[in-house]
Amino acid sequence: MARRYDTTDRAISEYIADMRASGLYSDKTLAHAREHALLIVPYLDDKTLYQITPEDVRAIHARMVDKGLAVATQKSYIHALRALLKFVNNPAHNTRIIYQADTRPRVDWLTIDQATAILNAELPNIQRLVIVLGLCMGLRRVEMVRLRIEDIDVSNRYVNVIGKGRAGGKLRLVPFHARFYPVLMDWLKDRAHILTHSRNAPDNVLIWYDRQHHTAQPYNAVKGSGIDGLVRRASQSLGVHFSAHTLRRTFGRLLWLAGVSVVTIARIMGHSSTEQTLTYIGANLDDMASALDKLII
Repeated sequence: MARRYDTTDRAISEYIADMRASGLYSDKTLAHAREHALLIVPYLDDKTLYQITPEDVRAIHARMVDKGLAVATQKSYIHALRALLKFVNNPAHNTRIIYQADTRPRVDWLTIDQATAILNAELPNIQRLVIVLGLCMGLRRVEMVRLRIEDIDVSNRYVNVIGKGRAGGKLRLVPFHARFYPVLMDWLKDRAHILTHSRNAPDNVLIWYDRQHHTAQPYNAVKGSGIDGLVRRASQSLGVHFSAHTLRRTFGRLLWLAGVSVVTIARIMGHSSTEQTLTYIGANLDDMASALDKLII
């Protein structure tokens, strides 16, 4: 049975209230959900959520495409619309949408020369390890902070990576890069020194020493702090602008430029689809022209 609200704004307020009452969502997530729900309202053309049909959902998506919205933005808005439709029990929330591949070039990559210089730079061991995890093995920030000692299989030379997601995402195995093990061993010596002064011993690989409480604390993946702070300090000391996400994007692109298939890159990076991978590697016009030059006909 459909839920009835006199206005869409009222439905959104009740939707957010239900999310808050569940206790499953942070204030940041709630604010994000509300923002996206409100952004979808102009696309409804004064229709109530109960009046939206599958044809309307597809038409709304077509308008987003015509406006030139990025595929990631389209998906966020359609996800918000579907969530609202599901909340009011409108079956149109099941409408299937086919998204085009977003292959627009991303400029936030390191060049091969920059990547090599960063990897060879004299930096604190923990910064070196974070750079290798991102640039040579493609880990996300959250995957770095979730990495535990027991996740590193030295015998078989792979890392058990816990993907993104609230309760721990999908697991995947990432083989050691040649640079990983030596840098890891250097950092583990520093880590052992931290633990000799700490009242506790977290099993996270990446930790820092809280002098106030005399405890070892794991880094976090919150944007603007934690892992970002380590990368920012490395970036500033080297005079090259890059973020943790830049390292991961560069990893994907350099694999592609080396001839690795998009499917394999997607598996290594933990992407749910190759469309997502395409946004990382950025097959721009120069790349595509170069590819056509290799066609032997």
